[in-house]
Amino acid sequence: MARRRPPPGEERRGYELLEALEERLAKRIRRAGDELQVKPMHHWVAFRSKGLQRAFAELRPHRKDLEAFILLPPDLLGASDGLATAAPPTQGWGWFRTKFRIARWHELEAALDLLVRSYEFRKTKGPSGRGQRHK
Repeated sequence: MARRRPPPGEERRGYELLEALEERLAKRIRRAGDELQVKPMHHWVAFRSKGLQRAFAELRPHRKDLEAFILLPPDLLGASDGLATAAPPTQGWGWFRTKFRIARWHELEAALDLLVRSYEFRKTKGPSGRGQRHK
């Protein structure tokens, strides 16, 4: 899969975390009868549902961590291990309402849970998935 990679010799923790999340998330979405599509751009990667033909997360790998933006509104987060916060209104053009960062491997499962919940939120909202922006 073509994806922007860091130059040789640079720390690549964010990229490694992205690859691990992609692998685990693809398995979870396959079990739901759908397929994860990964759309790499220059500075970010979109996670999309093939069945819904819509994005449910945008991830930005950095040298030392991974930043993610998801659809799930902050008021529906519940316990997210303190990872997630409300996204600034300008991030994601108002689509992505919540953001989180992970830099450690032990945060991977909490991040996976948030991505799965964003995917499920997209499914329950139908093709537009938009609704009102939560503040």
